[in-house]
Amino acid sequence: MANNSDKIDNSELKLLIKKRGSCKAQLTQFETFLSRLDGCDGLSELLKTELGIRMKKIELLQSDFDKLQCEIELLSDNVDEAYADRDQFESKLFRLLSVAHGLLAAAARYPAAGAPGGDGTSDAAEECRGGGFVRLPKIDLPHFDGDYQHWLSFRDTYISLIHDNTSINNQILFRFDANEPIKSYTLNTATYGTASAPYLATKCLVSLAETTSDARVQEAIRHDFFVDDYLGGGDSVESVVEVNASERAYASCVYIRTIRNDGTAHVCLLTSKNKVAPIKPTTIPRLELCGALLGTRLCKKVLDSLTVKIDQCYYWSDSTIVLGWLNTATSRLERFVRNRVNEIQESTAGDTWSYVPSKQNPADLVSRG
Repeated sequence: MANNSDKIDNSELKLLIKKRGSCKAQLTQFETFLSRLDGCDGLSELLKTELGIRMKKIELLQSDFDKLQCEIELLSDNVDEAYADRDQFESKLFRLLSVAHGLLAAAARYPAAGAPGGDGTSDAAEECRGGGFVRLPKIDLPHFDGDYQHWLSFRDTYISLIHDNTSINNQILFRFDANEPIKSYTLNTATYGTASAPYLATKCLVSLAETTSDARVQEAIRHDFFVDDYLGGGDSVESVVEVNASERAYASCVYIRTIRNDGTAHVCLLTSKNKVAPIKPTTIPRLELCGALLGTRLCKKVLDSLTVKIDQCYYWSDSTIVLGWLNTATSRLERFVRNRVNEIQESTAGDTWSYVPSKQNPADLVSRG
């Protein structure tokens, strides 16, 4: 009965934290709105009305947050952390309300400059609300520390603030020169996040290649791009494969490292893959070996897909047992281990397997599921 009660409490706590994340996201949206108003040369009557409505909504938000936070503090095992969350939220809320009151007071003393438009807004206010030139809003996203217990709260905040924010999802910000103001281009139709998006991206590259008469440039555009990463231009290109496993999953990351003649190097993540651990319980070393095999196959697929010459492949694992198996004669290994070690040794012949501490292994996060 105690275990069931604990499960119910944990489930309820996660739901409360998720709802609290939505409150935090609304507060951050209000902060973004204030940052846009701060760049306006005065406020029109329309903007002052909108600001007043938003302030009332934020004042009601404080009550909603307080109810959620009280329940979280009762269920949470880490009361100090819960109190710190409350203090952080309330401090930010009071600060933003003070800024909002200050903007309204300033607008009362100094009316908006410029002739009102047909809808009652000034030229400056129209520019602030997304005309031809825009002032980039500052969006302060919460930091995700990698702890899976904090993931739901972070995800919900991100979805509310960015993913579901239609005012920024369909806008492209650009300028042709660094000295020009930033312009915005609003899309009337979603062109990404759809099933056809990969095809459209590839088609854009093919069309771009057809606009140049240089055969080398055409070849580079058509064959040396992986999604939006250009893999050419380096004097030496290496692949770095990181593998890892946990009780939940095993995973691999493939990085590309380019080195120029002057010694400067550039590293970027090319692709990654993970798999859920089998339902039947098995040992961590065996899962680590499965991760090593996954990394080997993933790297082979990358090498077969690219036209860029890869000079060397480096493999890294934080399992000393797996590294020991890879340096052992396969005849001395049991069948499960022997079959996988055979494939890894054949695929990575001539390449280097090395040890990396778990804290420095980027595949560690992917293997957490």
